[in-house]
Amino acid sequence: MAEILTLDDAAALVRNGMSVAITGQTEMAPAAFARALVRNGVRDLDLIVVPTGGGYAVDLLLGAGCARSVEFAQIAFGEYGLCPSFRRLAQEGRIVTRDHVCNALLSALQAAAMGIPFIPARGIIGTDYLRVRPDFKVVPNPYGDENDRDIVIVPAIAPDIGVFHGYKADRDGNVLVEPSQNCALLAQAATVAIATVEEIVDESLLDTPHTLPVVSGLHIAAVVHAPRGAWPLACPGHYPIDVAHVQEYLRLAKTDEGLARYLDRYVRAESAVA
Repeated sequence: MAEILTLDDAAALVRNGMSVAITGQTEMAPAAFARALVRNGVRDLDLIVVPTGGGYAVDLLLGAGCARSVEFAQIAFGEYGLCPSFRRLAQEGRIVTRDHVCNALLSALQAAAMGIPFIPARGIIGTDYLRVRPDFKVVPNPYGDENDRDIVIVPAIAPDIGVFHGYKADRDGNVLVEPSQNCALLAQAATVAIATVEEIVDESLLDTPHTLPVVSGLHIAAVVHAPRGAWPLACPGHYPIDVAHVQEYLRLAKTDEGLARYLDRYVRAESAVA
């Protein structure tokens, strides 16, 4: 059964050098958790973006110097543009970037959830992924024919920590989540899964009907009560994206100096909480 922890206690589970997988782009990202990691001063993380997007939480961790690498199929702020910290650090060679394919990245997580070391993936042969990712291997397809002789295998991705934001959790750690975020897969692939949620309820989520999926508490190590935990991004049905704040972040994060001002104002100061 999952423990119910404070935000600070849950963030303390993340130590230097760990691999950390994060969901969310312009909604349902564990933004409060990312800010807590920045305040903790954690370093040398290997970030994994699930499934695509990156957005605020990933860009903030990169800009704050918390990560040494990031693995991704896409990193962007949706309709609001590019992620400025990621772009600046990648262009200047200050972080290691591991480009992936969306379906293959999810398959790699599935391999970890299944306890296997690699998994076949389509759509990679003939692309530059085989040049930039030497760990993607072309092997004979044992079930192919003359039109399907080879297939690519990609290594499993088994994050030390997987973190996502959900709508609500019960006392057993079952979490109601947004279906587009692949939270169940992330929870099964990670060694330790952490969910921040808008609310914690007494009744079991397994005993009440829902139109949204529920991630079983069997796969979750810790639940954090974090109201507005996705801010400044959206939590559908609870609050919209804070467009003015996102635009301020995008403006300030274009430079190291601007990002430092943002961190002092919104992350390290009391005004970090919306």
